[in-house]
Amino acid sequence: MTDGKRFCATNHLAAGKTPETDFLAIRRAIQACAAAGGGVVEVPQGVWHSGAIELASHIHLHLAKDAVIEFSPDRHDYFPAVFVRWEGVECFSTRPLIYARDAEDVAITGEGTLRGNGAAWRQFSAKPEHRRRAEALRAMCGMPVEQRILDKEENFLRPSFVHFVNCRNVLWENFTIENGPMWTLHPVYCRNLVARGLTIHTAGPNTDGLNPDSCDGVLIENCEFSTGDDCIAIKSGLNSDGWRVGRPCRNIRIFHCRMTGGHAAIAFGSELSGGIENVEIRDCDVSRTGLGIRFKTLPGRGGFVRDVNVKNVAMRDLRGSALHFDMDYVQTTLPSADCRGTVLENLFFDHVDCRNAEIGVFLKGHPAMAVKNLNFSALSIEAANHIVREGTPIDFTLKEE
Repeated sequence: MTDGKRFCATNHLAAGKTPETDFLAIRRAIQACAAAGGGVVEVPQGVWHSGAIELASHIHLHLAKDAVIEFSPDRHDYFPAVFVRWEGVECFSTRPLIYARDAEDVAITGEGTLRGNGAAWRQFSAKPEHRRRAEALRAMCGMPVEQRILDKEENFLRPSFVHFVNCRNVLWENFTIENGPMWTLHPVYCRNLVARGLTIHTAGPNTDGLNPDSCDGVLIENCEFSTGDDCIAIKSGLNSDGWRVGRPCRNIRIFHCRMTGGHAAIAFGSELSGGIENVEIRDCDVSRTGLGIRFKTLPGRGGFVRDVNVKNVAMRDLRGSALHFDMDYVQTTLPSADCRGTVLENLFFDHVDCRNAEIGVFLKGHPAMAVKNLNFSALSIEAANHIVREGTPIDFTLKEE
């Protein structure tokens, strides 16, 4: 990552520190850094107020110990709209709190905190709003992307907290991130991304921790998650828009992470229409989540999940299943009229230990879907129900240690 010249937000403060001057100071430091061809933008100790931040190539945003960037709860601070992928569909929508597009060698590091004021967005997650959002997405999928503009009072969407699109050589390291509007860390079409030593705390609907989306080469290690939704969810596009883009999420490594709360520790899908392949999960600790490792799709998603290796994962006190395979995920807000199926193949689970779960392994098949070469080895699970099957049978191989 580029270090180079250093640009401190303090040096760009006008007389008197206020939320308005904070935002201007951060923005001017980033602009000065970009004009110099890159370097380090330093956010010193203290609370700094900000609207939307946009990073560019060769910029390293560094949060000093005890530095806090507190983002505005006013949604009007997050326009004009920018290009995003929102729940698997490309469009122009609400600006993320921190955004980068088509950048290389870009970083956010330090021992400080990013605080999202997510509670201010909660009213837009009510059920009627979800239905309107779903209808808008259906209509958008048949339109050119440049015409998919959602920036009006009646159709704007909650943004991701940190949303990097088509970036290369990305580092997110050591900071704490709290209470975002929706998905917390959301890289899309990124290559060579490292997320290391992060602490992610969220609450509320759809507040996933880290969602790699059609990325290639992602390392997530030594991170701690406590979330209102899935801690990590691997994605690759929704239905016809995912097929159109056709970019799998591949070469994902998840090592030495700790996960608690929320729906699942690690989820595959349900937006997986572009495919997911070559995922390794190793030496992780899971506690008090709804589910452990979850695969969720349904007829009409298409895509695939293949070459997944899980080893040395410890789980405890789960409300649902330790290993959960759902090929008919009825909770989705966006089913497809297309009937193409998803293929899951070459899935290996070795030394998964679970203490106190409702279900050990949940298997829900569907005749339009395929699960091939599903392997369990050295499972040690204490659960009220060890194996629960629904729908079309799913075959697997079970080997003792």
